[in-house]
Amino acid sequence: MEAKKENKNATNTNKDLTSVVRKDREGAWNPNLAQTAQVNDAQEQILYQKPTVTVVVDTARIKGRDFKFLKVKENDGVVVVPIVVDDDGYYVILERQYRPVIDKKDMYELPAGHIEKGEDNIDAVKREMKEETGYTPKKVSYGFEAYAMPGIDTAKLYFYIAEDLSKGKAEPEADEDISVVKVSLEDAMKMIRSGEIIDLKTIAGLLYYYYIFKNGR
Repeated sequence: MEAKKENKNATNTNKDLTSVVRKDREGAWNPNLAQTAQVNDAQEQILYQKPTVTVVVDTARIKGRDFKFLKVKENDGVVVVPIVVDDDGYYVILERQYRPVIDKKDMYELPAGHIEKGEDNIDAVKREMKEETGYTPKKVSYGFEAYAMPGIDTAKLYFYIAEDLSKGKAEPEADEDISVVKVSLEDAMKMIRSGEIIDLKTIAGLLYYYYIFKNGR
């Protein structure tokens, strides 16, 4: 794979889970939202560190029985497939990002992020692109939408194609370690086949663009 470098739940629900403390949508602690579930006479408090994610213990009736389960209430997100077309062909802008949760691995990913409260999806696409890659797209096209983990997570992901990119300076968050790489579209397909790209949203976005958006139309 030839890449051009440009710049630098689990649910953890054991059997003694009993209590959940929830945040309000702005991220402030709200004692009025506290909820307790009794499981094996034990208690465990779960804390939430980001306003975009809330974890609750919920109850659902399945086949006549009530079951408690963990639900991650998360803001919807955008996933962007940034495309550059030049004399050599089609290229995609990928991020190589350090992921401490996944065995402290660097992973190749498409730009992505939560949609902020009151934010338009297209604005979220442009913001995430600028923050994480430095690029700003002049053209943004809708691709598709899907749930990544419907068994536990409420978030829906909206996939977009970004074209006619203008380059600028990236402004990643303090806890983001991101390098931006420009990879030919064919090499990106090879990276999926070889297992070099293992991020699910990235695989879905790239395959959609390659087989449906670009060649399908």
